[in-house]
Amino acid sequence: MNLASAEELRAALLEKFGDLMGLDQEAWVVGGAIRDLLLGRPTGDADLALVGAREAASELALRIRGRLVDLGRDRMATWRVVASAAVYDLSELTRGSLDEDLARRDFTINALAIPLHGAARLEDPFQGAKDIEARVLRMVRAENLADDPLRILKGIRHTAVLGLAIDPPTFQAFLPLVPALDRVAGERKGAEIDLMFEGNPGAAQRYLRESFADIVVLGAPVPPEAGNLPPGDAVPVHALTFRRASREALHSAAARLRWSGTRIGEIEAVLRVDRAADAGSTAIDLALFDEGMVAARRAAMIREAIGDHAAAELLRKQLAVSGRRLATLVPLLSGSEIAEVTGMPPGPALGRVKRAMIEAQVRAEISTKEEAQLWLRDRAPEIRE
Repeated sequence: MNLASAEELRAALLEKFGDLMGLDQEAWVVGGAIRDLLLGRPTGDADLALVGAREAASELALRIRGRLVDLGRDRMATWRVVASAAVYDLSELTRGSLDEDLARRDFTINALAIPLHGAARLEDPFQGAKDIEARVLRMVRAENLADDPLRILKGIRHTAVLGLAIDPPTFQAFLPLVPALDRVAGERKGAEIDLMFEGNPGAAQRYLRESFADIVVLGAPVPPEAGNLPPGDAVPVHALTFRRASREALHSAAARLRWSGTRIGEIEAVLRVDRAADAGSTAIDLALFDEGMVAARRAAMIREAIGDHAAAELLRKQLAVSGRRLATLVPLLSGSEIAEVTGMPPGPALGRVKRAMIEAQVRAEISTKEEAQLWLRDRAPEIRE
């Protein structure tokens, strides 16, 4: 977006965030919303700095019928107002001074402010607009990074999502702070890692590797082949990272980053399909039934990324041939029906027989209840042992 003046910037902000027009106290829109406008990117969030943030946030939430959330006072007192079309974070102005407030921010591209009222002007004491134009990520001050080491990951995320390059002095300032990432809450680190992998896996991989932040945060190096993965999905990057690692290494990373059981399951599903790709089409079909089509597509991405085009093509072929059938496949007989046919009591042996029957169904050896019953009478005695 070519916005030639502060008036145009403010007009664009108020057009997007019209709820702010009702705030009658002195306040500044700061940081990301301005940055995104200058980059021509969409934004759904607006950060404001003002005196009396709590009262203003309460009034805003009441007026627009938004949800008010106290984000705490770790580094600044901030209240979030969640509306249907936007999210507003209102922070207490540092010592009541805009200059001090901008001086404590992480990167120059975020140290920007425009007043809601009065003469429109872009407050840009650290030349962030020029850095945006040059696509450069530059720190405001090294001590600001030390105040919150998560800003290292936030900076790498900016490079991946916004298409920036970290200027050398800023990257050098990152390096001694990387070990301090151990002390940052796992959920915060996990969120930044996912966002950067969704943005540009290659850019994220390069900076994580060069800083050794991947070892500190994930416990494993992110391989260079991550740069061959498409953006938009962090799971294949995680699966590729732990492809040759132990299950314990993956679960150790999951514990450090507070991954949900769902996220761990997604990664492990991809890895199981990936292993099946080495065993041929029948093994892939069984993995498709067990893990689903999404996991298989992700596994194909990984094989393509590492240059194993034959395995990637085989995975895609089985997805095309069998994916839909296996995604909707239901066992021909229930456990109780199997018990009735075989006379087996519930237990591990019955489970093994049921699994063998399902595998025969996946291989299309049986397709009706009658065929399943005949198959059980013939095969169950040897399987149950």
